[in-house]
Amino acid sequence: MQSGSGLKERRRLWGGRRIEVQKRTRDRTILTLTRLVAAIGLRTLTDMVIFSPFATCYFYLCGGLLEGRPWSVTPEMSRLGEQGIKERIEERLWGTVKLQWAVFGPSSIFMHAVVPVYARPPFMNAISYVLSFNSAGKEN
Repeated sequence: MQSGSGLKERRRLWGGRRIEVQKRTRDRTILTLTRLVAAIGLRTLTDMVIFSPFATCYFYLCGGLLEGRPWSVTPEMSRLGEQGIKERIEERLWGTVKLQWAVFGPSSIFMHAVVPVYARPPFMNAISYVLSFNSAGKEN
């Protein structure tokens, strides 16, 4: 037969292991959350610093080519109010990029943190439509 003290000793040992398992699980959770926050921040930063200015320049370049604009205009053409692709990019790039950073930066953080993968494109499309309607209303 086992004595009562032997049974108590086993319970203490088992309880100690359970506490150790809980501590490791908590540490893994904190590490996982830290990695998630770092990944979200890195994705958003990459999108804002690299993709946004590049895509905006590409947008103005393609738009200018479709409109038949030259790359750069002569001083005589600029006096007449003509704008080349280069002048249009110089005039509008940073205003557009700052607006994109203000709108899509926070929405990108929210999207990567909360929105499931299958719903991310429709979510960002909805943000784009709201921004487009808002911008169109201000110009008219």
